[in-house]
Amino acid sequence: MGHVAKCDGSTCENPVDSTKESQLAYWQGGIDRKVCGPRLAITSTGNVVGSCVEYGKTAYSIFTTFLTDTGAQSLTNARQYTVDTGVKTEQKMIDDIGKDLGLKADDVQKGFTETGVATTWSYDASTLPKTAPPTQAPTPKPTDPPTQPPTQAPTPAPTQPPTQPPTQAPTQAPTPAPTQPPTQAPTQAPTQAPTQAPTQAPTQAPTQAPTQAPTQAPTQVGPTQAPTQAPETQAPTQAPTQAPPVEGMRGDADGNDKLEINDVTIIERYLVKLPIEQNGFNAKNADADLDGVIDVFDATLIQRVLAEICNWDKIPANSSLNTPK
Repeated sequence: MGHVAKCDGSTCENPVDSTKESQLAYWQGGIDRKVCGPRLAITSTGNVVGSCVEYGKTAYSIFTTFLTDTGAQSLTNARQYTVDTGVKTEQKMIDDIGKDLGLKADDVQKGFTETGVATTWSYDASTLPKTAPPTQAPTPKPTDPPTQPPTQAPTPAPTQPPTQPPTQAPTQAPTPAPTQPPTQAPTQAPTQAPTQAPTQAPTQAPTQAPTQAPTQAPTQVGPTQAPTQAPETQAPTQAPTQAPPVEGMRGDADGNDKLEINDVTIIERYLVKLPIEQNGFNAKNADADLDGVIDVFDATLIQRVLAEICNWDKIPANSSLNTPK
């Protein structure tokens, strides 16, 4: 993508052949090595090397591929060289891989469940972080509101007005006192206690752990030479492969009439002689720079076109873009 990758002299275990070492390459120009550096991979002995997740992958997909792969970088191969030789138990090896990939015990258990791979690894014995089960607030039993009997004011008996005895006057007849009607005390309507509805405690939903977006990292190509006894520090150089003539779209290495990142992946797998699906490689299309040879510059050129750094109309055959600096 226009940057230069350089080796700083540091090395790590070769992902494919543990008897060899790979030199770590980093982008020049002050780019964060934790963001753009050697690709994250699980080696043939079950160790994790590199620092950056390759484009289109996640730490979880790297782990599940390790479980199901049948090649050198597989659980089967790691068991032979690490578990069977007594270097580590399978429990320890899987926990170390999960720790270096930043996975939780729940992720590891999910990986084994989804792939159907048998293992002696135990979730309960794992030292990896575990996701706590969601805590649900207990649902209180509804309670009936207290029923208060209506309070009725007592009805007082009618009050009999006092009768004043007549005053006897010598010449005047007695005048009776006026009779006041009985006073009825007002009756207060019964007061109904308000009924309060039971309060339902909110149910807290379980919290889902965030998924880290994949980080674009430079792809480190591992050697394809069979394992040897003597270690070496010089990575083997893949000779350019002569492309047979096949008609098609420029850069469309997988022949699906679309230019996409999978065309870059197909070319890289072809260069390191990794398996490619039958009829899944169009050699003519893969020669993106039209120099008659399929090499890493074809993959780089397709990446530049996908990133809209350049386009086919402005790139003649054997362009200087193909010449390494």
